[in-house]
Amino acid sequence: MQKFVEDVYKRIQTEFPSRPTTPKDWSREGQLACDCEFCTEVNRFLPDPERSEIIFDKTLKRNLLHIESEIQKSRVDLDIEIRRTPPKFQGTCRKNQNRYDKQRQLFDSAQEIVKELPVGNGSS
Repeated sequence: MQKFVEDVYKRIQTEFPSRPTTPKDWSREGQLACDCEFCTEVNRFLPDPERSEIIFDKTLKRNLLHIESEIQKSRVDLDIEIRRTPPKFQGTCRKNQNRYDKQRQLFDSAQEIVKELPVGNGSS
């Protein structure tokens, strides 16, 4: 059992050596797989460190639903809000920090496990 505990401790220390770094600007990793004009615009927007949102104005709802679908498939750190603005629609894509939040939650959970391990808290 002690070997198992030591292996778990080593694995946690290897996988989660330090707290993830908070994003310093608005640049986000990843790209949408599609190369239509809308997705191309989103792909130019993602690495931009200055812009937190992009607005697609006066477009068809299907275009915005397409962007939403591509965001979900690609798992990029973006949210999209679709609003009716007669006679068409407006979509706002906002960058988020879901990837960082997930990494932070994993790190925090790993640290809680380490506290419970006999080898991890110095009481071997």
